[in-house]
Amino acid sequence: MPASFAAPAGVVLNQAHGLAVCAGEAAYHHCLSRFLERYQASAAELQSSPADLGRLLHLVHQLKSTASYLGLEQVVAVAREADDAVSSPEQLDVLRWRLHVALIEAFAAITALLARQFDANSG
Repeated sequence: MPASFAAPAGVVLNQAHGLAVCAGEAAYHHCLSRFLERYQASAAELQSSPADLGRLLHLVHQLKSTASYLGLEQVVAVAREADDAVSSPEQLDVLRWRLHVALIEAFAAITALLARQFDANSG
């Protein structure tokens, strides 16, 4: 994968921020679960569908606020970049793939966190 398609380096999941905003671990974990439910189909669509500027910008707008709230810093960084970009077809494809990668990395971090929490509660 070319470097330009990679998600930005940095924190994938800033738990401290998310916990502070959500005012507690149970609420934070609930919000993360809802994020997974809501955006997994969007990530698959980013990978398989041709870039549609209107749909992409709508998703970007949603992700900027939701991901920021939850501390999903890489998703926020790519979403901000996409929101600020001049929309050429080449940029749109690159940003679509970068957003897909950032979402997949966020999903992996969320799943790992929720699995650790489940293991701690069941053991």
